[in-house]
Amino acid sequence: LVTIALTGGPCAGKTSALSALEASAKSAGYHMMVSTEIATLMRAGGCDEAITPALAFQTSLVRLQVQLEDALAAVGAATDLPTILITDRGAMDAKSYMSPHTWSAVLEAIGATEESLLSRYDGVIHLVTAADGAPQSYKWGNVTDDSGHWVYRKESPEEAIVTDRRTQAAWAAHPRRVIIPNAGSFSNKTKHA
Repeated sequence: LVTIALTGGPCAGKTSALSALEASAKSAGYHMMVSTEIATLMRAGGCDEAITPALAFQTSLVRLQVQLEDALAAVGAATDLPTILITDRGAMDAKSYMSPHTWSAVLEAIGATEESLLSRYDGVIHLVTAADGAPQSYKWGNVTDDSGHWVYRKESPEEAIVTDRRTQAAWAAHPRRVIIPNAGSFSNKTKHA
């Protein structure tokens, strides 16, 4: 089992790139599993960051991220097939959305360290936000993403760039991290991933 965190800033193409990555993995003979983006799952379940203290929301998010990844990894390992698990964001992404103090409290609450979270992933693919290098493609507000799904993206282009760089910094210590900028078309970006 190989676990890859697919990460990046807002409107980087993570969710859209998953189908291309899945097709590529399957054509190479791999069984493919995908862990959905946990923040989206929690919001769909009624969790509202505006009324929930940051520590409670973020602790629950990271805990659920780890639990879902562990469950999928156990199923993938049981198949005896060569399996790739791609996570739509990973546990370290949460660090980008909170203060250092809150992040330390989250780590303490779940009994983890940054090193233990980083070691969960065999590799990290960081797709740079469209706001940085392809601003004409950056969509924010109530929009439909490239896969036709409704999304609410609150970050302005400037905020998206800041968030993207914080996400890059959160994963900087991973030894097998690849950053994919916006150069050329989106299909070239997904091919590079």
